[in-house]
Amino acid sequence: MCLPLLLAVGGVFMLQSCTVGPMRAPTQTGMVLYAQGARQHTATVQLQLPPAEVYAAMKRVLQNRPDLKLINSNERRHLIEVMQGDKSVTAQATALDGNLTLLFVWTDAGESGDTGRDVALRAVNELCRELAVQCQMRDQ
Repeated sequence: MCLPLLLAVGGVFMLQSCTVGPMRAPTQTGMVLYAQGARQHTATVQLQLPPAEVYAAMKRVLQNRPDLKLINSNERRHLIEVMQGDKSVTAQATALDGNLTLLFVWTDAGESGDTGRDVALRAVNELCRELAVQCQMRDQ
């Protein structure tokens, strides 16, 4: 059973995790929270996976996206920073316990014309797809 995370500063979105890849039990509902700062936008989601597995998925996404430039990678902290033109994305998988991870995604859309909200939520969705978690965003 998922414990909803209540950190809403900006808007709150629901991420429904219905099924996952083969040989993995269905996941519960996780809350994707979005907050807007002066220049930085943040999305968080709680995943029922160990942080190392989430970090490995971040690395796979990076390998499959030649349009992303790696700025920093820290395996010990499960952190990756990337750039795509003016846009920057930093993602960190933080352990809540052995098999529960809180994923933080911080974005700055720069002068790209995209909103930071869109960049943050696209990053979360792309990672969910890589983790084989079926995600459905819904306004709360």
